[in-house]
Amino acid sequence: AFEGKSQASLIAAIMGQEPRPMAELQPMTPALLDWVVKRCLAKQPNERVQTAADLMAELKWVVGGGSQPDVPAPVVSRHKNRGRLAWGLASLVVGILITLITVWYLSSSPPPEAVTRFVLRPPDVVRNVVISPDSRRIVFQTRGGLFVQEMDQFQSRFLEGTEGGSSPFMSPDGRWLGFFGAGKIKKVSLTGGDPVDIHDVGDSPRAAWGPDGSILFSPTWVTGIWRVPSTGGDPEPLTRIDAREGESGHWWPVFLPDGKAFLFTIFTSSGSLKNARMAVFDLQTRERTMLGEGAYPRYVPTGHLVYQRAGSFEAAPFDLDNLRVTGPSVSLLEEARKLDPVGSSVLNLSFSSDGTLAYIPGSLPIPRTALVWMDRTGHTEPLPFEPQVFNGLDLSSDGRQLAVSRLDAGEFDLWLYDLQRGRQEKLTHESNNIRPVWSHDGGSLTFSSLRRGAFDIFSKEMERVDLIKPLLTDDEHDVLALDWSRDGRFLIYGRTTPETGDDIWVLPREDPSEPQALVSSPFAEWSAQVSPDGNWLAYRSNESGRQEVYVQPFRDSGRRTQVSVNGGAQPRWSLAGNELFFYSEGQLMVVRYDSREGRFDAGEPQPLFEVPGFLNGSEYSYAVAPDGQRFLMLKNVDKDPQINVVLNWFEELKRLVPTDN
Repeated sequence: AFEGKSQASLIAAIMGQEPRPMAELQPMTPALLDWVVKRCLAKQPNERVQTAADLMAELKWVVGGGSQPDVPAPVVSRHKNRGRLAWGLASLVVGILITLITVWYLSSSPPPEAVTRFVLRPPDVVRNVVISPDSRRIVFQTRGGLFVQEMDQFQSRFLEGTEGGSSPFMSPDGRWLGFFGAGKIKKVSLTGGDPVDIHDVGDSPRAAWGPDGSILFSPTWVTGIWRVPSTGGDPEPLTRIDAREGESGHWWPVFLPDGKAFLFTIFTSSGSLKNARMAVFDLQTRERTMLGEGAYPRYVPTGHLVYQRAGSFEAAPFDLDNLRVTGPSVSLLEEARKLDPVGSSVLNLSFSSDGTLAYIPGSLPIPRTALVWMDRTGHTEPLPFEPQVFNGLDLSSDGRQLAVSRLDAGEFDLWLYDLQRGRQEKLTHESNNIRPVWSHDGGSLTFSSLRRGAFDIFSKEMERVDLIKPLLTDDEHDVLALDWSRDGRFLIYGRTTPETGDDIWVLPREDPSEPQALVSSPFAEWSAQVSPDGNWLAYRSNESGRQEVYVQPFRDSGRRTQVSVNGGAQPRWSLAGNELFFYSEGQLMVVRYDSREGRFDAGEPQPLFEVPGFLNGSEYSYAVAPDGQRFLMLKNVDKDPQINVVLNWFEELKRLVPTDN
């Protein structure tokens, strides 16, 4: 009787338009029957048929061939008319019932709930945010660990045992939180209790918890997706890297609602998220289907796929039955912080099953920081350079030149800052390049690059602008430059494997074919530096359950010494005296040591000053001046992060990106 392209237009038609003539639906409908139907659908209540008895009387009058002024008699025989009227009567009853039910449903259904926005203020600088499926809890990561914000409480609370924890992910029922810490996948109840170890994995930044109780994860940057029971056990590989298609790693698995398939991201040999591809893996057939360009796809119950492409979030209609995108994408959430160009573990956007969205705002994937000098008292002196998004730095031995990894046009490149003349120069122009390390003579710069799809180590001769050559390539593992020995004979680097996680290795410059492991264990060891005399190696490890700083002999066997007491990372040697600096609980610490007669005796750590900002999560976020009296630091300049929450976000998504679902 009425038509409309949407619920709203259908209601408008019922309220304001006359019903369609029945002859349009059934050409042989008697005009008298059409007249009776229109009486039943009259807009004014007092003009309608009032009772079922009245309606029966009128229908009998029609069947009996009654007449009505201005209503032409049907030009058909009485016998045929009675048969058609019998069918018409049945159709009328069904039609009236459908119309009444439709009107009742549309008039009784509540209107869509209003989209509502508010802000959460975490107690510290925040990164990583995840919301429970039922919208009751939001978990976020700070410098101290993981916090949970109950939506019916004013204050967030710290999750005990998650110190140093990162990359949180929720169980489907919202009762458990998975995270990475101390070289393991862990889980902790959100209602209280100690964390439980699930599997040794290193510092893998990507995981998802499925309806069947299994957990998907990527052991390293250059592996496929693996699966392990959430109760613990042996993992099994699921997806495999196809190097012939330019694949270098599979990341960010996300289960589809039925748990029988999952979405994931394919990182390519281009070394940038700009060229990442999306795929879906069927757990029953063990086959995958390509979905197109993009990164970190997530299915929305409204029938959409939300993902990042070309540096912005997009949404497109998605057919869950046939696992394919069915329409054009639309850009949205411009104010939400995007993914790191090198695909780090930081995830800044999450939504629940019932439509609540939580995200960290910001136009850049990492907050901007300014380069500043800080003395031992914490006095700050800014450098004459604009704030940027930095991902690691290193100061030359003479303190005159600074090498930084800096975000430029959506990728990280190396830049050279002349601290005496206040000049800057771009050094790389291809792929993503991070972790700059000066040779001690200042003649070359070693760095790690994704130009082959995985992290390899390259060297740039400073005398020749165009000369960049590979030092160490590894098709199976990520390798990142950490430090050079003082005599330039040994390159210290980090290597990540599925079996032992992050380890520290050494490459002899005279014989690059013979790399050796310096520190290798099921735990995560990183951020290594060789002492000025070449005898000691300082590094951080999470063997104790949190990050601590250790010192051991560089080349000879000997006793290891724990230097930090209440956590520590980023150890740096002073070139001017027997001092070792490190970062702990938001402060820069100093330890005096005595290394005579082959022994390393460390004193009590002493705080110097509070470190400004989150250090961007980089292992190389500060450098020590040659005299050991000043420190080149990264200081946050963007406003303190917050968490934006949007209730009923699905209503907004459906309006922005209509679907046929």
